[in-house]
Amino acid sequence: PTRTEAIADLNSAFDDLWREIIEEADESLDSAAIEIKRILLNHLKIGAIEMARDARDVVAGLVRKGFVKTEGDHIFLRLRYKGKKTIVSTKVSWSHKDISDNLISVMSSRVGLNRREFENLIDCDLSYEDYISILLIQGLIANDP
Repeated sequence: PTRTEAIADLNSAFDDLWREIIEEADESLDSAAIEIKRILLNHLKIGAIEMARDARDVVAGLVRKGFVKTEGDHIFLRLRYKGKKTIVSTKVSWSHKDISDNLISVMSSRVGLNRREFENLIDCDLSYEDYISILLIQGLIANDP
């Protein structure tokens, strides 16, 4: 696997483990799981693991998938479909070198995807055609001639 795929796999496995541990009552966990839960809760925001993404990588990934970049007080990204602007858009602040986990989640919903789909989109694991299919099903774009 590529570095990006390995990180995504690790993130997914850790996310599954974290959800399993955090949702269980301490009484049902063994001592090692309780210790992991205690350490993570002390060092991380409760219930969320901060996984920042490089802003340049996110912008470049969106541009590769049909978003047009416009620069102003922010970097604005709007999806074009069949040569026309759509309502699907997001933005990145010039001041962000990295985009926080929370902002990635906001950007995901703005472009009609869940977090995992968004990461797959910018990492090129979700094709443009599959992304367009998702947006058509959601009614965020129309298949007009």
